[in-house]
Amino acid sequence: MTISVIIATLHRDNDLEVLFKSFLTQSLMPSEIIVVDQSDDERTKNLCQNYKKNLPLKYFHCSVKSASYCRNYGVERSEGEIIAFLDDDTKLDPDYIKSVDAFYREHPQALGGMSRIINYGEFREKLLGKGFLYIMYKTIASIFGLNSFKKGFIVLPSSRNLDLYEAENTLEVQWLSTCNCWVKKTIFDEFRFEEKFKKWSFGEDRMWSYQIYKKYPGTLFFYPKAALFHFESSRNRMLEEDKIFMKVTYQFWFSWSCVEGNKFFYWWANTGEIVLHFLNAMIRREPFINSWYYIKANIKLLGHMKRIKKGDLNFIED
Repeated sequence: MTISVIIATLHRDNDLEVLFKSFLTQSLMPSEIIVVDQSDDERTKNLCQNYKKNLPLKYFHCSVKSASYCRNYGVERSEGEIIAFLDDDTKLDPDYIKSVDAFYREHPQALGGMSRIINYGEFREKLLGKGFLYIMYKTIASIFGLNSFKKGFIVLPSSRNLDLYEAENTLEVQWLSTCNCWVKKTIFDEFRFEEKFKKWSFGEDRMWSYQIYKKYPGTLFFYPKAALFHFESSRNRMLEEDKIFMKVTYQFWFSWSCVEGNKFFYWWANTGEIVLHFLNAMIRREPFINSWYYIKANIKLLGHMKRIKKGDLNFIED
């Protein structure tokens, strides 16, 4: 079984080197590692050249600033039977690729899977708090349809999603994260990443994989034997206001085009986001300005509603 790894990256050569070093420790090497670089300088290209002697690297430069576009671009140039996607700010467990290979031997009927994120608890605690604070957050979020007391990797009626990275057993899932997932290449005969999504392309993985799940339920899995670290690099992040506007807009397009049911749940969840960010600001976990950014993003979303429903998302770059 041949495995191609695709990494879309933008100005993160230092983070990417950490990932490359973890490839050097792999008990099983992938057939190829395809780097699709959107950077405006040659630091990532030079890094790839330095590691080409020890890793099966293929470097491509792409002028289009879109994680979605670059992942499709990489797939078109891949040769493996299995396509694995990794974020550029991850570090692999030494048996990661070997575990992907084992996954398909154990689950030959599967179309795709994703791994455990070893340090996810730290990330969730930083984002949502811990103890009583986390319980309160989850309770309020559940009221607004942003979360649920259900367990699993589920897409909610509000178009938000749940995760369960602490699970110890293999689970059927409704969505995959391109931070750390893999699929049979044949799936791209039917499903590609949404190229309307630009730059960070928030939610492109969920939109792509949820459509696979709807057509082929029971074929996507969480497989905890494969594991990695995800560091959530701070390099080359969008401005908070731009990031929130992108998130709100792309979330609506996902809800409108992929999630069946009453769209009230989407808007009720948007209200909940504003409330939760305001409460976070009240206890000094984030600035008050974020609440205004969410209000402003929803106002802009309403102003562009007709265009979005027609699939026109070009205004996101205006």
